Amino acid sequence: MIDRESAQAIAETYLRGVGWGYGISTVRLLAEVGRGPTLYNGPDLSRCWLAYVDMRESPWLGPSTVILIDQETGEVLYAGGANDEG
Repeated sequence: MIDRESAQAIAETYLRGVGWGYGISTVRLLAEVGRGPTLYNGPDLSRCWLAYVDMRESPWLGPSTVILIDQETGEVLYAGGANDEG
């Protein structure tokens, strides 16, 4: 089982590889967020850590950028927009 700190480290390593954002602002379970990402044909969010990317450089409002990490294996299952704008 991957704990929160390990999930954050996995997400930060992924970010360094793709060059997005300023780091991870928070890592949460689905039960800890009011509304999780809306992903079509995506992974089961109840089995994922949700790592939110700090995208301070963005001058406009838009969706969160999230990295989903499997709680069992630590695999990055999705990285991209959370479709949570509005």
